[in-house]
Amino acid sequence: MRLELTQVAFVALALVQAGGLAVTLVARLVEGHAAQAAWHRAYVAALLMAGICTLSAAWFGPGPCVACGACLAVMVLGATWDPRLHKAQA
Repeated sequence: MRLELTQVAFVALALVQAGGLAVTLVARLVEGHAAQAAWHRAYVAALLMAGICTLSAAWFGPGPCVACGACLAVMVLGATWDPRLHKAQA
């Protein structure tokens, strides 16, 4: 079975997206621990990779570009939204 370039690119885009979402989750979970700085650096690197993938996905058309953009938006939202703030105000 021989993979085409577009299939390999889609798999790479999917792996970067899944990895970025996983790093975002872990970076939020380790807040207040000793590993916080390391995971925040990993988050910034994953955010940069997701941004590059979003720009390069435009070459494949609007579908992959929208999927990568949605992943990028979820990563940014995951890093900035603080659910503890909403509990304190209630």
